[in-house]
Amino acid sequence: RKIFKTPLAVTVGSVSLTAIGFLMIEYDAGSFMYVSNAFVSQGFLLIGYLIRVNEDRFNKIGWGPTALLTVLYIALGFLSLYLFPGQCLSAHENRYYNIPMCFAMIYVGCFAMFLIFKNLKSVPKSLVFIGQNTLAYYAFNKYFRSPVIFVFGFFGFAFPLNKVTGLLLTIGCCIACWPISVLLNKYFPSSVGKKPIKR
Repeated sequence: RKIFKTPLAVTVGSVSLTAIGFLMIEYDAGSFMYVSNAFVSQGFLLIGYLIRVNEDRFNKIGWGPTALLTVLYIALGFLSLYLFPGQCLSAHENRYYNIPMCFAMIYVGCFAMFLIFKNLKSVPKSLVFIGQNTLAYYAFNKYFRSPVIFVFGFFGFAFPLNKVTGLLLTIGCCIACWPISVLLNKYFPSSVGKKPIKR
């Protein structure tokens, strides 16, 4: 935003960087230090930016449009299953079986989820904390998958993943990332995109 002063310029810049990231993936470049991931992720960061600069407009959207957007997201999911059976989307591994379809689901899903939580009278503090620390969760969750799977193994939950073990793995990783997020917020706020608190 220091370079691009207007929402349009930010949008064009983010889309351009995302496109470069996909070119890196196509030609198997930029895997070192996850450079290609960093470029592609600009498209995801753009979602938050657009919501932030249009917050007043979003606050006026009620349950009607929210429901329609949610139905659209579900419809896209079923359409994806029909058109691309057996395909898996993974932002961590830069796997996008169809870029337009994947990004349509990501954007519609994110906007729908934002509107759902905005219209709720109350939101659990745990979900608010995770939402405010998505960068830390995104960066560290993969390091906790194996330890969490190992711990759950003692309780008889066998992997590979299914709906039950997948949910348990998600919850376990969220809990495991919690203390790291707290420490980063307290001692290294800049690393998670927050301004240091002056004491």
